[in-house]
This record gives sequence, structure tokens and C-alpha cells, in this order.
Amino acid sequence: MYKLLLSFLLCLFFMGNLTAGELVLSGVYHGSNLYVQNPHDGESNYCIKDIYVNGKKHMDGPKTSVFTIDLSSFSEGGKIKIEIYHSDGCEPKVINPNAIRVKDEFQFIFMDMDDHQIHWKTKGEKRLGKFFIEKFEHNVWNMERAVDGRGKASNEYRKPLDHHAGENKYRLKYLAISGKTYYSDEVTFLSKRENITFSPQRVSEKLTFSRTTDYEIRDAYGNSVMSGRGENVNCSSLKTGIYYLIFDNRTEKFIKK
Repeated sequence: MYKLLLSFLLCLFFMGNLTAGELVLSGVYHGSNLYVQNPHDGESNYCIKDIYVNGKKHMDGPKTSVFTIDLSSFSEGGKIKIEIYHSDGCEPKVINPNAIRVKDEFQFIFMDMDDHQIHWKTKGEKRLGKFFIEKFEHNVWNMERAVDGRGKASNEYRKPLDHHAGENKYRLKYLAISGKTYYSDEVTFLSKRENITFSPQRVSEKLTFSRTTDYEIRDAYGNSVMSGRGENVNCSSLKTGIYYLIFDNRTEKFIKK
């Protein structure tokens, strides 16, 4: 009789363990508590049974559908492991798991610019990372230049820029050696430079800009036929017809005679 009773109790014990679930979260303290949804069956049976924080029991199963796991006793950056034990057939949910997730080390601290250069500062760079200065032109982001990262914990960079007249929009892209990409906020800079002009509108041999600029020439079908940078463009090889000249974030039409 005793052996039969013992076998029955052991069976119940293992069945209880088989029907239990566990939700585990690990991270660090960033100054915020965790908020948890605790389902119930419509009566008094709630999903969560026990909660442990860093191996110590934090609370018994709360009898409420939403509650707080108070982490205010931790220091900023302290490691945290949360273990939530619950009944089988239900799933508690941590509403704000990002509150303890380890944040990416790389950050853009700031970015600004003036008439001649872009200036930015970073934190958490790794070896062999690379920056790309991107400019928004003709409704797409184009790479202006690539810059090798210095790989130190904190760095500042200053690089020359050639603004077009009026509004200029820039952003920075950082490509880590892991392949992960980070983007800065977009920054708009209003240049007071005069608009670039060109002449003549009907060209025999040469187009001339009012100052040096990047340019691209496309034919009437939108095909790129010439591009470069300079103050003069030799158009003698172009066939007679209508062409479109893209420069200084504008598109203008000219005729090759």
C-alpha cells in the first residue's frame, strides 16, 4: 500500500513538472522596470506561478492580469536574468522586453556641418568599420564618399563637403565588420551659395558651368551618355538632338546642334 501511494505521488510530481513552462529573459538594467501580462482562465487561476530574479525568488504568482517586476534595486548596467515559471497551456508576456536588452555598443553621438565640412562623433567603434557619407539627391540616397573608421572607442571626424545651392540633406552610414549597418539621423543644411548656371542652351562643342560641379548627361530616352566633374563639358561626340543635363540637384534641357 505504501509503495502504491509513493508511486502515485511521484507520478503526480513528474506530471506537474511536465505541465510547467518557463519564460527566461536576460539583459542589463537601464533604469526601467518590466511590465508583464498574466493571463487567467476567467476565474481565479492565473498563469504565472513563481518569478525569480538572478536566481532569487522575487515574488509568488501574482493574482492580477498586469503587474510590475520592480528592478530599481539594481545599479545602472547591472546584469539581470528573469525566470518566469507558469502553467502549461498559457503564455505570459513581457510587455517591454527592450527595457533590459543589451544595447548596441556603436552609436552616433552627434553630426553637424557648415559651409565646407561635415563633423561627427561616434562611440563604440570596432576594428575595420567603414563610414559612408550619403546625400539625398533626385529622390535617392547617393554615396558622396567612403571613410575608414579608426576603430577606437570614441572618435571624431571632419571631412570636406561640396554642397549644392539651397537645401542639402545628408546622413551617415556605418558598416561594422560583422556586416551590421547603422544610420545616423538625417541632417538638412541650407547653403547660401548661388545656383550654378550653364551655357549655351544650343551646343555645338562645349558646355560651360558657372563653377565646377558634378554632372550627368542623359539622352531623350533617359539613358546616361556622359558624366563627370568639371567646369567645361566637351559635347562634340554627342549626336544631334535633345539632352538632359543633371547638376547641382537640378535637371535642365539643352539641344546638341
